Amino acid sequence: MKTTQIKELRYHWHCNSWNIGGRDDDTSYDGTIKAIVGECEPIEGFPRLRIESIDESEITISFIGERQKLTPGSVIQFNNRVDGHEDHDGVLWNGDNYSLRIYWDR
Repeated sequence: MKTTQIKELRYHWHCNSWNIGGRDDDTSYDGTIKAIVGECEPIEGFPRLRIESIDESEITISFIGERQKLTPGSVIQFNNRVDGHEDHDGVLWNGDNYSLRIYWDR
């Protein structure tokens, strides 16, 4: 397996924070991930995001047991839901819904 000289991958991060009182806030930003095998730099909502393998035509990325294959010019997406406070009746009061799109630009 020949490795390629990709330096970084581009990503778009998004978070929707909500609460039972009606708050519904969206935040997003763009960034980059170093294209090296191993655990990626911390990204909020995506602990243990990991690049499993890199070759000239495919990068395998995993997050909490889900593996996706990224190819040149394509995009993959991971999602994560983080629940906040739950009361004694089992009612969830708030939470964050995260999405992370990762791009391999040609």
